[in-house]
Amino acid sequence: MRPKSTILLPFLLFGGILITATVQAAPKINVDERVHFYGVQYLDEVRSVSHTFYLTNEGDETLVITGTHPSCGCTRADLSDQNIEPGGVATLTAEFSFERYTGKDQIRVTVDSNDPDAPSIDLGLQGYVLQKWKADLPEIDFGVVQASSTSQPANIQIIAQRRLDEPEPVIDRIDYDPQRIQVNLVQENTRVVRESYQEK
Repeated sequence: MRPKSTILLPFLLFGGILITATVQAAPKINVDERVHFYGVQYLDEVRSVSHTFYLTNEGDETLVITGTHPSCGCTRADLSDQNIEPGGVATLTAEFSFERYTGKDQIRVTVDSNDPDAPSIDLGLQGYVLQKWKADLPEIDFGVVQASSTSQPANIQIIAQRRLDEPEPVIDRIDYDPQRIQVNLVQENTRVVRESYQEK
């Protein structure tokens, strides 16, 4: 029994040295949140939203941010520092310009780094962009109308978008040029569609 024990002990020690030698220092990226919900915004009131993400290096080597890639031209990403030392923090501010976007929307910014376990991560902005009032037909083409003829009527659907905590929308006035056009608000032909949104 004693000779067998003498042979195995050096092998176990040698194996332990090999395992220890394979552990290498590396950076490790961590973000305070992956997706930020910006709530319900009105296109009539706000043209863009922004949010700042905090990137922390939880590893023991310098974390290098090698690139930031917004998912569309409507988004910009500003990084405070490309090199993050162990324990250090950098900020990434993402700004989403609504332009003509409405409804539920989500944009993302892909962050590339030298983290061997997470070389690319996605950060997102998500929410709803609404218009208080909009028409399903933004304009009407009556074509060529003779002076002695009567044009055909056109029906327009008026859509009202609101948050759940807001009162019921009501159409109380329509402005138009009575010399050129006649407009009638007919309940059975004109619908006010309520589109309600909640944050989660």
